[in-house]
Amino acid sequence: MKPFHAACLPIFCLLYSATSHAADTTADQPFRALIEQRIEAVRTGNVAAYLALLDPSFFTITDTGVRVPLNDMPERIKQISGAERDYQLRSVNVRQMGDIAIVDAEIGERGADMTGAWRETDVMVKRQGRWLYLQKQDTAVLQEPVAVAAGGAERIADYVGHYRFPSGTTDIMSVKGDTLYGRSREDDEPTALTHVGTGAFAIPGQTDLIVFTRDATGTVTGFISHAASGQIAQSHRIAEK
Repeated sequence: MKPFHAACLPIFCLLYSATSHAADTTADQPFRALIEQRIEAVRTGNVAAYLALLDPSFFTITDTGVRVPLNDMPERIKQISGAERDYQLRSVNVRQMGDIAIVDAEIGERGADMTGAWRETDVMVKRQGRWLYLQKQDTAVLQEPVAVAAGGAERIADYVGHYRFPSGTTDIMSVKGDTLYGRSREDDEPTALTHVGTGAFAIPGQTDLIVFTRDATGTVTGFISHAASGQIAQSHRIAEK
């Protein structure tokens, strides 16, 4: 099957030279400490401690693309806080340009019912000798869905067929044993899909999801592709040739 591709734009275009401190842990330390203070404030739900790390013009972009200005941060901090979660600061890289620094970091997260990680890009500014967050943007580190066995009344064979997108392209679903296969052309090598839930499948090695749709009678009518990049494409089932 054809993979989905998302166009990526750089967050910053630096038109001047920057000093990199990726290998200099001493230079990184103030920024590492700032991230650790923020993580602790999130873990404990300490809104005041978190806000004390922010510049008055601060805003953040969440890993779902939502822009959160400073005024909305107290509520945001309450939403994401949780003492039952553990965080691990895995890496920190810094580019400093005078009183501005661009920091990228990877942070792991583990809770009783979940594990995950994200990469963040932080713009920090030095105010009266103190570094503060000016802007923060998160990107989730995506994990491949876990396979589960089909159960109940679900029949994998129900999904066999041809599915056409508005662009005119057609995906073909076939079954062998208990496994659903997909391909974009008749002469393509079929790709075994991973069953991750009722009517839901993933392409191995990717985090995109395919979710089949049904009408009121239970007949499969198409499927929706949910790309990890946020793109959604919907197909409809057509008569086989």
